[in-house]
Amino acid sequence: MGSVLKFIVAGFTVVAFLGTAYADGDPEKGRKVFRKCRICHRISPDAKHGIGPILNNIFGAKAGSREGYRYSSQMKEAGENGLDWDEDTLSEFLINPKTFFPGHRHAVPPYKGNNMDHLIAYLKTL
Repeated sequence: MGSVLKFIVAGFTVVAFLGTAYADGDPEKGRKVFRKCRICHRISPDAKHGIGPILNNIFGAKAGSREGYRYSSQMKEAGENGLDWDEDTLSEFLINPKTFFPGHRHAVPPYKGNNMDHLIAYLKTL
């Protein structure tokens, strides 16, 4: 098992014990939190990749699998090994992207607390 895969499996284990609840997130507040994300990510039916991939229908999507976007080898490997984006995996990634995928470039500062709940609630509406 590669070191990246071991790290991802360890991350899943931590996430499984977090038991984070996102039901309290407010999608409208999440739309405001998403403004930071719009620097790199696009969302709309006709969206095209920017610096980051489009985020339409991100929930349930396999990591590193958006057609036409150049992902890091770590992100592609994680997807190939079964990493799908859900509340827990996306939250863990956004809390600290460089810990989730060492060496990964993600310019926006990590999200925490209510902002994460709101952002997750908003992303689920896309």
